[in-house]
Amino acid sequence: MNINRLTFLLLIAVFLIITACKPDIDEPVIKPPETEDPDTTDPPIDDSPLVNITSVQFHADKDAKLIQINTSTDWSIAASDSWIQCTATSGKGKTAILIGVSENLGVKRNGSLTVTSGTKQHTVAITQNAASKIEFTIDDVKFTMILVEAGSFTRSEYGSYYSHEVELDGFYIAETEVTNALWKAVTDALPYDTMSNDIKNNPIFTELNLPVSHIAYADITEIFLPKLNQKLNQYFRMTTEAEWEWAAMGGKYSKRYKYAGGNDIDEVAWTYSNAYGKKNQVKTLKANELGLYDMSGNLSEWCSDWYDSYPSQGVKNPTGPTDGTLRVMRGGNYYSSGLFFDNTECLLNYRYYLVPSCYEVAFPGTEYERVTYRCETVGFRIALPTNH
Repeated sequence: MNINRLTFLLLIAVFLIITACKPDIDEPVIKPPETEDPDTTDPPIDDSPLVNITSVQFHADKDAKLIQINTSTDWSIAASDSWIQCTATSGKGKTAILIGVSENLGVKRNGSLTVTSGTKQHTVAITQNAASKIEFTIDDVKFTMILVEAGSFTRSEYGSYYSHEVELDGFYIAETEVTNALWKAVTDALPYDTMSNDIKNNPIFTELNLPVSHIAYADITEIFLPKLNQKLNQYFRMTTEAEWEWAAMGGKYSKRYKYAGGNDIDEVAWTYSNAYGKKNQVKTLKANELGLYDMSGNLSEWCSDWYDSYPSQGVKNPTGPTDGTLRVMRGGNYYSSGLFFDNTECLLNYRYYLVPSCYEVAFPGTEYERVTYRCETVGFRIALPTNH
């Protein structure tokens, strides 16, 4: 056989052997990367707020604060009330604007700003503190309510070793005891009109700038307050005992005097020593730290609480028992007299009580029975919530 032919046959045999021994391996399938259709892709979601705050609080005075609007598109802003103003109500892109409030002459008020950009919306709560005092007028008769800010104090009844903490929200209280002028403007009459001539025609009772007296508790809650609230569209009410004491102390401005406004009783209160057996015009002596008059003297004052022992634990905004037979009285009057070195009835923590009708019966069912009317020296002042 020819050598070349033999070599050729050997090469073919080797090729066939190698081919028969090759492992069966699948070739990987390589796919092209998937691509997004630019016409159907959603834009990225922006979760950042339009404004980085949710609330702003202002003082009662005219004031303004800066806020940042965060958007790259058009925006608009709307205020809920006219006392809230903005330096701009619309624009485009990130913008800093001033939001402001006008002076508040009334109770605490709440409003809002709404920022809108496309489908996004953000609300900012706006709060403005109550005015330090509010003046009201009925038929040319003016009276002023003084703000008593929230706070707490240790309450202890005169003569007791026990005490507890009292916490109170803010409220308004009348600068003076309710006067004859205000009572008449509200009710169209005076309490003395149906009494004997020596009372109803006597200026020492009826002069308009004197505090009103000879009134039972129900005269206040069922006649005066409903008519007052109707005329002024407000929420006037009686003071609670705790509110009365906190206000008489001077609230958070208290200087820890014995009486409302000082340690010299004759400077701050009409009592037996200087009143000569009669009530006196309001705002004629020194006021206390809050600007309140006659809280230690002139007339004793009704409070809304039923009389009972104080609780042993701390309380918040206490209103006293739910029922009872006697109403709390606070503050001395023009018949209060000193005992040793203090005029006890006029001390800030002295409390006593009276039947709501003012009529007290002594020695009932006996030959000594007598009925006494006890409201000649009793008046009241009113309170108002700071927010309603």
